[in-house]
Amino acid sequence: MMKRIIAVVAALLVANSAYGINTQLGSMLERYFKALELSGDASNRALSFSTLTTNEWRLNNASHPWDSWMDVNATGRSGVSLLEQRMFVSYNSYYPSGGNDFEVWQGKGFNAWVDGGLQFARGDWLQLTLAPRASIAQNLSYSTLPSQVQSPYGYIVAGIDWPQRFGSSAYAQISPGESEIRFAYQAVSLGFGTQSIWLGPARFNPLIMGNNAGGFPHVDVLLAPTQTSIGTIEAAAIWGMLSESDYFDDTAGNDHRFTALLSLTYAPKWIPGLSLGVHRFSQAPWSDVNAGSVLEPFTARMSSALGRDNKDQRASITAEWQFPSVGLETYFEWARNDYSSSWRRIVRAPEHSNAYTIGVQQLLPTTRPDDRLVLFGELTQLVHSRDYYIDLGMSQSGFYHHGINVQGHTHRGQILGAPIGTGADAQTIGVDWFVPRGMLGTKIARTSRNKDFIYGAPGAGPGDVERLNVEMLYELSGAVWLAPAFLLESTVSFAHNINWNYEAGNDVQNVRLFVGLTYRP
Repeated sequence: MMKRIIAVVAALLVANSAYGINTQLGSMLERYFKALELSGDASNRALSFSTLTTNEWRLNNASHPWDSWMDVNATGRSGVSLLEQRMFVSYNSYYPSGGNDFEVWQGKGFNAWVDGGLQFARGDWLQLTLAPRASIAQNLSYSTLPSQVQSPYGYIVAGIDWPQRFGSSAYAQISPGESEIRFAYQAVSLGFGTQSIWLGPARFNPLIMGNNAGGFPHVDVLLAPTQTSIGTIEAAAIWGMLSESDYFDDTAGNDHRFTALLSLTYAPKWIPGLSLGVHRFSQAPWSDVNAGSVLEPFTARMSSALGRDNKDQRASITAEWQFPSVGLETYFEWARNDYSSSWRRIVRAPEHSNAYTIGVQQLLPTTRPDDRLVLFGELTQLVHSRDYYIDLGMSQSGFYHHGINVQGHTHRGQILGAPIGTGADAQTIGVDWFVPRGMLGTKIARTSRNKDFIYGAPGAGPGDVERLNVEMLYELSGAVWLAPAFLLESTVSFAHNINWNYEAGNDVQNVRLFVGLTYRP
């Protein structure tokens, strides 16, 4: 019996072979690899839990559109290697616009940021990543609504640290970025760092965790995707510290919160291309941290039948199903941000505090074998369920708000999850066309900002629907290889914003220009 137990444990500790091609979350190179993944020409090591370290790609076909322009050989397991070195500039003509850009604040006016760095590996047991990020924003003034938090730059509703503007002058940051140190034994590793975490398959709006905010300091234990007799398993447990921005309040005692995360993903052996994930995030005041906090990712107990304690919890279920034979991928994420104290409450209102993202990507036929033409669409809904307004009287609070952890689901003033923000819904459709020297893409996105602000307002009536704020975004993007290892990309977008500041008839427009240069060693 003991030999069998040892054999099972040993099998669980045998990870898949190294991939070796790391890319930044949300980068143009990741966008390219995901297009190749649709046809089975590339595969990602991570199932649901993606960071700079785990976002590793393997090419299954040496022939691909960009094979003449980038070196995709896996790097050695020892020594020093350069990461992607990136430089970006953006401009917003009327109001801040940008998302899934880590801790960068893309305010009105000009913005610039750089990131990159290097990795040092010692065999398979040690990996040190130094990947800082520096940014600056012109941060020009624009019309905002009165703040409902202590800072005059804060958000229009309390219970969330989401500034409308980061101060009154230029805003600069230097952060550790995607830095970490990781110790590994086969498939199990222990990490310390600030890398951003992307959970699940969503392309634009992950509900629990993405790279819309910068990474927070944390410790994690990770089981890399591991093949077993029943399929592939991936798991991660995290303990970290969230911080508020400088534009929330002056209360020193609540500047930091303790957070814990558990992520489990399973890819069944008998259903190729399918992966299923369960993810749970919680936070509590930093003053609540004690020796028992190490068990926080694995417990869900609340202090009262109504679930009104110091914890702010969110959980989601994700699914992704790929069909490489026909170039199709479908995915979804369903989440809740509140605890149900009994089965009766779950059955009575299963939609309580829920949110969801649904998406699809499909390869389209082309006349040239070297091209990849991808049609994509995604729908996200973060508006509170009806029982919030009637049964619980939650008023204008939203999916990312909280009454005790008053900074909400944020880190340093930016939302950890979907960039469309709390109480919003969005629909996106577009096309990416990858050709041998670059790509051309276009998308249309409709985003209705924080409907909870209108629906939950005291005395709200039919006329208030006329004040709903909606952005229609039209975007054209492209990229071209200037030389081997040097990729230039650009985006031009036009946004027509209906009822700016929730004022009926107050329509404004924003033009966003973006240029980036990536060096891929």
